[in-house]
Amino acid sequence: MVLSPETLGSDALVVAQRIRSAAEGLALPLDSGEPVRVTLSAGVATYPISACDEASLLRAADQALYAAKRAGKNRVVSADAIQAATPLSA
Repeated sequence: MVLSPETLGSDALVVAQRIRSAAEGLALPLDSGEPVRVTLSAGVATYPISACDEASLLRAADQALYAAKRAGKNRVVSADAIQAATPLSA
């Protein structure tokens, strides 16, 4: 979890993409000496756009994380984008 106060959602997405990209470039050696590649999925949520309290903000970030994994892993998804794509119920 990365907390970044006073950060715009677009800037938070850039930071998350940089972290994801850095992780993607890692090759960690196993005991056998063979490298294992690392990937990372992330969900980004912003206050007060994604949620208006701590519990809702964490839930929104978690939902975005799982959306990233469902989309094929090694991705960053914004909770705001999920909310914008979800139709309002009547």
